[in-house]
Amino acid sequence: MRLPVDLVLVAAGFVGPELEELGLKSTSFLTERNTLSVGPDWRLEAVVGPSPVFACGDAVRGQSLIVWAIAEGRSAASAIDTHLRGEPSRLPAPVRPYEISW
Repeated sequence: MRLPVDLVLVAAGFVGPELEELGLKSTSFLTERNTLSVGPDWRLEAVVGPSPVFACGDAVRGQSLIVWAIAEGRSAASAIDTHLRGEPSRLPAPVRPYEISW
């Protein structure tokens, strides 16, 4: 089933994202760790089209501590705000994708 949406937020915790159901199971969307591959703005660069897809937390880092998910969520929110406004966000962005090794 396909539904038109303006926004989808998935917070699944340690369960992890259901990539197959989201149509993101292809290796073009994944890192070598089988997590979603994002660019410096938390956006899946392999997704083309007018509607960008952003990801963070367990979907990008893999299973980790909640503090990482919170920090990445805040940073992704800042990137999304920048994308929607077309100007730099005033929201805090405490981390960048893959900046700190895990």
